This record gives sequence, structure tokens and C-alpha cells, in this order.
Amino acid sequence: MDATFRRLVAACFLNQLGFQAAYFVGIIGCATYVLDAGAAEVSALVFVMNVVMLVGYSAAGALIDAVGPKIVLVASLALPLVAAAVVLAMPVCMASLLVVAIVMGLAGAAASTAVETFPRYLTNDEVLLARMNSLNSVVTFVAVIAGPLLAGAIAGVTDNRLVFAVLPVTSVLGVLVALCLCERVRPEHPQDSRQTTSSLLARVADGVRATVASPALIVLFAVCFLGNLGFGAFDSLESLFYRDVLRVGAEWMGWLTAIVGVGATVGSLLAGRVPTRRV
Repeated sequence: MDATFRRLVAACFLNQLGFQAAYFVGIIGCATYVLDAGAAEVSALVFVMNVVMLVGYSAAGALIDAVGPKIVLVASLALPLVAAAVVLAMPVCMASLLVVAIVMGLAGAAASTAVETFPRYLTNDEVLLARMNSLNSVVTFVAVIAGPLLAGAIAGVTDNRLVFAVLPVTSVLGVLVALCLCERVRPEHPQDSRQTTSSLLARVADGVRATVASPALIVLFAVCFLGNLGFGAFDSLESLFYRDVLRVGAEWMGWLTAIVGVGATVGSLLAGRVPTRRV
């Protein structure tokens, strides 16, 4: 595997490391422990961030079709610098956390989409594509463990807000790595044969129509929707349980979220052993 593929794996790790460190212990942790927010305020943050991520995923896919993944990846890796500037320059309040949640949701969704799409712009080798996807999944799970551990360590010894100091490091390093990536092939898109130009909204609509037209994609969409519906409710209340029931500090949000990453890693390894006919 050459340097370009290794750089993509590194960009994936840096993106996830910054996001995982800043999201739960940073955004939700500051709302819960610094602002003493209740369920309504925390739920509002989670809701807004997830709506923005939905927009980010849809828009990023269309933009990648139009301009390729490199530009989208570089821009989305740079966006967390804005979030860090907002939270470190302003007093912590719901308004500033809301801005940070919007920026991080947009950046995280766009960067993830670009990383997942990029291998198709590097090779047509199906074996290599499968290996790239596997490596990106592995480093994502590693980041889900490492990011909260890092954030928990910071929150345990200093101000919760300083968790966001991780973002400039991961963003700058990520942008530098992404700038070194080179697109080698251009995947064929079904719409290429019938239209040469298309608006962003038209491309998003194409994606929606393709999903609705496929029974398999509809099932996957429903499974993802229902799974995330349950997790969204859990995500909104988890930090309040730490604070009000367990009565532990914000650092425990990092420790226990890292355990989630361990569980995700084990689950992914077990899923790979499920016979194809039972998937």
C-alpha cells in the first residue's frame, strides 16, 4: 500500500480523533457540567447537531460528485478551527455551544463522506478497495477509543473547555495530510451520461431517488434510522445520568465513551464472522 493510501487512513484518524474528543466530553460535557443544563437543553444540542449532520452528508455527497473528494475533505478538516476559535474566544454559553455543534456536525459529516468516498478515486482494484475500507474502519474505532480517553484526561485535570484545544492540532495536521492526496481515477456516475451540469439540490435529489428506487437501500435506511433514533435519545440523557445519578465528573464521560469504542471494535470483528446468508 503506497503513501497516498496511508495518508488517507491518517486523514480519517485525525478527523475522527478531533470529532470524538470534542463532541461528547466537549460540547455535551460543557453543557452538562459547566452550564448545568437540563434534558431539554442537551437534547436541543443533540437534535441540532444531528440535523446539521444530515444536511452535511447529503451536501457532501453531491459536492464530491461535482468537484471530487479532495476539496471537500480539505475544507471539512479545516472547519473545526472555526469551532475551536468560537469556544475558546467566547464565554461558554448555550449560544456558543450551539454554533460549535453546527460547525462540528457539518465538518464531521462532510469529512466522513469524503474519506469513505475517496478510495474510489484512487483505484479500481476491488481487493484494494476492500482493504482500504477495512483500514478506515479500524482507525475510526481506534479514534472512538483514543478521542474520549484524551478528552477525559484533559477534563480530569483542567477546565472542560480546554478539550477543544485538540481541534487545532487535528485540523492543521489533517489539512496538511489531505493536501498531499491525489485523485487518480474518476468513477463513473449514472447521471454523467444524461447531464453534464447539475445543481447541488439536483444531485441530492438524485441520491434520494436512487435510495427510494432500491428495496435494499430502503431497508438499510430504515435500520439506520431506527438504530439512530434510539441512540439519539440515549445520547441526550447519558451525560445527565453521569452527573445526577452516578455523581461523577466530566472525565467519566471520556472513560465510558472509550469503552463504547472497545465494544464497537469487538462488534465489528464479530460481524465479519457472520455467514453471508445470515447478514
